[in-house]
Amino acid sequence: MLFLKHCNKTFLLLLLAVFSLYIQPGFAAGPSSAEYGVVLNLSGKQRMLSQKMSKEVMLVAIGINLDK
Repeated sequence: MLFLKHCNKTFLLLLLAVFSLYIQPGFAAGPSSAEYGVVLNLSGKQRMLSQKMSKEVMLVAIGINLDK
């Protein structure tokens, strides 16, 4: 806190402006809600396929063959 007592308001405003310009592009470059939808659908498909493959492996492991 001793540092803040010796700084003038101009320096603190300049520091705040530089900091806000530094973090703003991170929020602007974030994915949109449409992109989140695409990612969510893709992850759902990947989960479904991995569950299907796991089921097939387990059936083969216990000796059940569904291919006729």
